[in-house]
Amino acid sequence: MDGSYPMFGGKPERNGYLSEESGPDEPTEQWSVEFEPSFYNSPIVADGAIYQTSRDSETLYAISAEDGSELWTYDLESTEIPAEPAVADGRVFVGGKVGKVHAIDAATGKREWVYDTGNSNFETLRGPAVADETLYVAKTNQGGANGKLVALDVSNGDIRWEHQEAIGIMSAPVVADGTVYFEDEGTLFAVNTDDGSEEWSKEILTYLESDTTLLQRPVYHDGTLYAGGLGPYDGNGAGAVFAIDASDGSRIWRTEVDTDTRQPAVDGDSVYISGAEGQVFSLAADDGTIEWEVDANTERFSPTLTDEALYVSGDDNTVVSLDPTDGSEQWRFDTNGHPGEPVAVVDGTIYASTYRGTVHRIE
Repeated sequence: MDGSYPMFGGKPERNGYLSEESGPDEPTEQWSVEFEPSFYNSPIVADGAIYQTSRDSETLYAISAEDGSELWTYDLESTEIPAEPAVADGRVFVGGKVGKVHAIDAATGKREWVYDTGNSNFETLRGPAVADETLYVAKTNQGGANGKLVALDVSNGDIRWEHQEAIGIMSAPVVADGTVYFEDEGTLFAVNTDDGSEEWSKEILTYLESDTTLLQRPVYHDGTLYAGGLGPYDGNGAGAVFAIDASDGSRIWRTEVDTDTRQPAVDGDSVYISGAEGQVFSLAADDGTIEWEVDANTERFSPTLTDEALYVSGDDNTVVSLDPTDGSEQWRFDTNGHPGEPVAVVDGTIYASTYRGTVHRIE
């Protein structure tokens, strides 16, 4: 197995675009295995193993990508609601609800080190990002204050730097071209990867108009950040999709859509995003023009994109493959349980997990 899907969004940029991968033309299940707990998070795949966290049992599972057998489990010590793990340098990194990040030997499941915030009010729930032997962790405060972005040495967990300007409720960090980007309670930050110094920050209200409230989960592609948006809480308005210049935080375009949206997948030409009412949209990456919209009976989860297919979670317990050129359905595969966050696509194979606790290998 040469390919991998080592963190949420597939890579530190989080944009869900797997240019080197392709999935099956006619899906056939190779195996499915049911575990006792539910799986809400995206499966993370690297070096022949699937790493899956469970909110129910506070456990990290390592599962053979070849046959679905359990390789090892790791007790997260009442972490509660563990985040999606990230895999790099032979280690699995996972955070959770009580302010710790665990580094685990990927081959054996043995603990290597633990970063402890020392305060159980802190959360490390937003999946970490790994780039250039550094682990970037959003350390948020359940009380909504004193959040930090922390850069850790992957080998030992030592703190390289902390950025302390955050208010508290942070998005998962996005890493690209020497900069870490994250959203925090109404402000978008760009922080230098070398020392944590702030490159720029922008109040999100400058992107919004009166009919849109919140920016959702930015991702990076080729010098631009793209993000979904929620409509206002009172329901009197629409969601939107945004493009933001990564060099200075200025808004490039905003396109209104008639539903809440979340984290997009982006290639060089288009932005693909799922809506809360079953829609899937394709927008031109340069100006935000809606290229197509289809009602695919899908959930508002992040898509996974290859050159041949856009994979989304169906609202009818399915994984759906759409043609990226026009949104037409290529196939729909029954997973007999609600698939959660993005599927992983590795070496022509799709790995999907469900709320029922099943993991599927589809070729």
